[in-house]
Formats: sequence, structure tokens, C-alpha cells
Amino acid sequence: MDFMKLAIEEANKSKQEKGKIPLYVGVVVVKDGRVLAKAHRGEISQGEHAEYTALERKLPQEDLSGATVYTTLEPCTTRNHPKVPCAKRIVQRRLGRVVIGILDPNPNIRGEGVWTLTENEVIVEHAPHKLQEEIRKLNQEFIDEQRNIKLEPEVLKKRPWMEQKINIAGSQNVTIIQAGGDVHYHEAERDKKRSEMNMIDESIDHRIEALLNKWPISGDKTERTNKKSEVLNWLNNFEPSEIEDMLLILENLDVVSQYRINQLLEGLSEELQKIFGNSLSMVRVFPLGDSPSSSGGNYLYNLRKKLGISEGCCPYKHFNEIDLSGVKALIFIDDIIGSGNQATRFAKNKLSNIIIDKYYITLYAFKDGLKRVKKKANFTDVIPAKTLSEQCKAFSSKSQYFKDPEVRERLKRICKKYGKKLYPEHP
Repeated sequence: MDFMKLAIEEANKSKQEKGKIPLYVGVVVVKDGRVLAKAHRGEISQGEHAEYTALERKLPQEDLSGATVYTTLEPCTTRNHPKVPCAKRIVQRRLGRVVIGILDPNPNIRGEGVWTLTENEVIVEHAPHKLQEEIRKLNQEFIDEQRNIKLEPEVLKKRPWMEQKINIAGSQNVTIIQAGGDVHYHEAERDKKRSEMNMIDESIDHRIEALLNKWPISGDKTERTNKKSEVLNWLNNFEPSEIEDMLLILENLDVVSQYRINQLLEGLSEELQKIFGNSLSMVRVFPLGDSPSSSGGNYLYNLRKKLGISEGCCPYKHFNEIDLSGVKALIFIDDIIGSGNQATRFAKNKLSNIIIDKYYITLYAFKDGLKRVKKKANFTDVIPAKTLSEQCKAFSSKSQYFKDPEVRERLKRICKKYGKKLYPEHP
């Protein structure tokens, strides 16, 4: 099922406000391949955002950790008090992934939603080009109005790399706004520039097909098509000169299947059951990080099911916001321990004043990072489902993936370049 098409169908139902340029926005919320809710702008109340209608009107009590939102328009980041911006609401409800049709056409806020989501470790992807064009045509009048808004100097001060992209283009006939790596071109040279950025030729198409054959993807045609679109959209984040290296990275990825993740979670749940026995109802489980939607949040739902604990044991809040009276221990879950620096900083800065037991569980951990966390962080115990050697590190001198030092260093530089943009504190 193509969920973005469903979102477009919803967008067409949008109820317009009198005296305002029409805006068509649709949202579909999906979890484990099942549609939980569909909504459109103004569906219940005039001017009400589709995300709000879906998440708060229709799914106020639903566990949405790890779920996906398909939205035809980039989620907003500013609302008049006391309203909560849609991007923030998505983070608070711990959704794991957002697929966006088009970015906000207002140049002063375009990309802010993507930035907010990625900064809070929500995966952001973009709809296939064909569906993006369908959404643009639907909202052409609104886009034309927003396009006339002047780009404010404060925006370039806040995101200086946008100016760098504009200078590279070197054309007054092109407006280029980059947000979180997603590049959109408008006006006279739009089609030409898009062609240059897409880089979709027979050679690349063949290599992507080979990747899909290797990755753990079901035989479902729709799933394969969607995954291919995701790869192409991801490649569009990079400079044309970097595409070859990005394909090389993709070709060396070890993609972990959902089945394997469930096996790892099963192992972690068995360890926790050994530790806590019948006292599991007295623990509280959180993703490791400052945000409720940090990467570990993607696994909370399945872990809770395997442990047989209630939703109350996995609160939809930051651990500092809940009453710890009667709580026996806090458990923090993560996807992987790399260097261990992030977990060590988190424990030092956030957990030093908490006197109850604190456990840190993770799907994977590199040996040296695991050792560092156990030595320097104040966790009662650190439990990895699987420990990895130095050979599993992409850019280690012992890497089993990139053995040529020159190639390895070149790829490392590119990854660090974008890592600094997305995660300045720990690229």
C-alpha cells in the first residue's frame, strides 16, 4: 500500500478557511504496516492542522512509538500559544519516522520542521518525485503566494550553509533552500537543476536494484518501490561528485532485518526478566537521550510487549518529568554504543543525582565503547544484546568494509561533513 497516496487523497478533502488561499494537507499514521488514522486540514475544526487531528483527536491514547507519519506538507514548528507545533508533537509522541511530501514553501521557515525532527532523531524521508509534483500542483496557488515572501537575513545567520548553496548556484533565476540535506530548486532552471541532482541513470539504477536484492526486503512490489524511492531521495542529499562514494557506502552496509532486531530484543528482555523477576512493574523504561524520540524509542513498543509490562512502565515523557516514588530502577535503551562518549556524557550530566538503580541496554555495542561506558558512566549495569569488534567499524584501521586507507579516509571525511551539519555536538 502506498501510504503517501492515501495522504494525498486525504489532502484533497481539506476544508478551506474563508478569505485565505486554499491549502491542502493530508496525514496518514502507520504502525507495523497498519493504518492507525487518516486526517486532513480542517477536518474537525476550522484551520486545525492535519497532524493534530490525527495524533490528538483520533489517537490520543495510542502507543505511537516507532510509528510513521506520512504528511503531504512539512510539519510546522511555530504555533500561537498554547498550541503545540506539529513537529514538536511528533517528537513528544515518539514517532520514529516522518515521510514528507513537500517542504513548507515559505523560505523563512522551510526546512525548520525537518531540522527539528532530525535533531530529535526522528527519521525524515521524502516522497517520490512523482508524488511531490502531484502535491505541488494541488497547492500551486498557496506555493505561488508563499514564494513571494522575502528571505530574511536572520534565516541565513541561523543556517549559514544555506547561503553557501545559493552562492554555488550562481544564478538569480534559481532559489535554492537546503534543509537537513534536502535540496529544492525553483523558477527558470528548476528542471535542469533537478536533473543534475537526481543523478538517475541506468548505472545507478542497476546498482540500487542490486542493493535491494541483497537487503532483507520482502517480495512485496510496493515495499520494494518505496525502498528504492528512499534510496534515491537519500542520494539526492549529496553533491553530484559524492554520489559514487555514497553508493559505495550503501553497498557495504550490513542491513539488520526486523526479524533480527526482534531476536536481539528477545535476548535483552530475558536478561531483564532474570534481574527483576516479578518486579518489572516497578521499573520505568526510556530511550537513552534528552528526547523521548531518541533512537532507542523505536524499540520501546516491542520491548514492552516482550516484557509483558504496561504502557505506564514506558511513559511518554522525559524521565525527569515523572514521579519516581516506588520506582525500583530506570532502564535506558539504545540502538548501539559506538565510542561510548554520548552515553557517558548523558549519564554524567543527567543521571548523577538519581539515586535509584539505572540500567543501560543496547542492541549492539563496540567493545571499546562498551568498556568506556562501564568504566566512566554511573550505570548499575550495561547490557548489550550483541558485542561488535573493531572490524565492524566502517572507518577503523581494521575495518572489514573499507580496507583501502585512502578510500576509507575519503569516505570518513564526507560522513563527518554531513554529521557536523545534522549533529553538531556529536557528528
